[in-house]
Amino acid sequence: MWWSAPSGSTTQGRPGASTPQPPAERALAHRETDPSTGIEFRLRSGLDGVVQDDDLAVIDLPPRAGGKLVVAGLVAATHVVIPATLDEDGRIGAREALDTIRQVQETYNPDLTVVGIVPSIVPGGKSTLGDAIGKFLADTSGPLYRDDLAIPRYSVRQQTRFAKVPITTQTGKEATALMKVYDDILTAAGVAA
Repeated sequence: MWWSAPSGSTTQGRPGASTPQPPAERALAHRETDPSTGIEFRLRSGLDGVVQDDDLAVIDLPPRAGGKLVVAGLVAATHVVIPATLDEDGRIGAREALDTIRQVQETYNPDLTVVGIVPSIVPGGKSTLGDAIGKFLADTSGPLYRDDLAIPRYSVRQQTRFAKVPITTQTGKEATALMKVYDDILTAAGVAA
């Protein structure tokens, strides 16, 4: 979950708020090979006309560090959260994401703020590999590793994704727990409750 909060953001767009939520478009994947120059700035330019100073725009990008879509999202963003599954893919992905973020900070967006690396889709129970990867991420990332913001693995997440409906439309213990975690992440990023 990569996200952007324009300066001066308020609670508009927080989980549970009435906010337009356009569906993700997998057909955008062809943009990764788009030879056009300036593609990195198109999203930021497009958001300038839609997102007002008191709005919150959430940009959920594919896990392709260094890809054109990811760079375009990071150029448009003010804050970024790096989700990391507690397995080898998550460990490598977090490192590659940080590398891409540093490159974007050095070139296109020096004000981009990393909120943290957040354990994502964390299964219940004990996992020796998960514990080891979590410890590795904590040791190598220091305070950027935010296990206090871990996103649990709940089936309601997949159900809402399949149904193409926001998690905020769901009720029940799992949906409530996920919305609380998402709210905690936004609070950690400095978006007022």
